[in-house]
Amino acid sequence: MCRAAQTEARLRGELSNLRLERDTVIGEGTEANRKVVLLEEEGRLLKARVARLTQEKIKVERDSRAALSLARSMDTHNASDADYYKRKVRYTS
Repeated sequence: MCRAAQTEARLRGELSNLRLERDTVIGEGTEANRKVVLLEEEGRLLKARVARLTQEKIKVERDSRAALSLARSMDTHNASDADYYKRKVRYTS
């Protein structure tokens, strides 16, 4: 009987240890799943940010080209206007 009680106590101790290990592994698994969810969300947010920044970059480049074109056009018109007024001054003088 004493031997059976020792075996039962040993088995109960092993069972208790196995339950603790199981709970630890379940906790680690839950934590890992949460990290995966957070990383997936972070990935989605980064993709959205990259898309937004890409669109913003395209808009800035387009605006820059438009501004350069306008500046060139104004330079051309200013030179043309200056030539006109120079000719006008020559004819009136």
